[in-house]
Amino acid sequence: MCHKALAGRGTRSAGRDSARDDSHTCTAGAFGQFASGVGNTDAAFTLGTGKTWLKVPPTMKFTFNGQIPPYLTAKDLILAVIGEIGVDGATYRTMYFAGDGIGSLTLEDRMTLTNMAIEAGGKNGVCDVDEKTLQYVRARSNVPNWEVFRDDASAEYFFEHEWDLSTMEPMVAKPHSPDNKDTAHNCRDVKLDRAYIGSCTGGKITDMNLRGQHPQGEQGEDSDVRPCRAARRFIRI
Repeated sequence: MCHKALAGRGTRSAGRDSARDDSHTCTAGAFGQFASGVGNTDAAFTLGTGKTWLKVPPTMKFTFNGQIPPYLTAKDLILAVIGEIGVDGATYRTMYFAGDGIGSLTLEDRMTLTNMAIEAGGKNGVCDVDEKTLQYVRARSNVPNWEVFRDDASAEYFFEHEWDLSTMEPMVAKPHSPDNKDTAHNCRDVKLDRAYIGSCTGGKITDMNLRGQHPQGEQGEDSDVRPCRAARRFIRI
């Protein structure tokens, strides 16, 4: 919940660095931050000194072309990426999500992409900053300006891959690994007796709203439907 709550409070913005003792700190990369999870010792040192030590990771660029259709979600995109490179394919590398397809995503959807960078071993995930990003942050933050970084035209990447959103299908990750990808169509005969909507990557209120847009199917005797909490804009401690 903390990753969504911090974004909702305007503490995630372009041009900043973020290091926290949570592997999914990379979620903040949706706002153009360099954000990465660290261990408890590193987190304590960073809190005490305001400094940390990092190697500059090589960058892998994943480009999505076109506009995202209504039958796809950001989860389909990141499962396609992880299925392509494997759960260790981005170890200590930056995963850069680019293209007009990323521009067609909401900030909540982009957070899904960068959140799961760690599931491919990534040091961090990052998206381009555009007007959507700036409007989102301006509505939640009192910081007047941010430093926006963009890739150079001559930039070289460790790895590049492209997808056409108009030809992609809804994806699933089969047991027991995120890179064991398949299309939802190929798994259409698999009986689903329990589903969970929530956690770091799927616990946003927009995820709950998306679930509410689809009528619930028939429930068998063995079905188990349970609600989960969605992250709100503020958390009281």
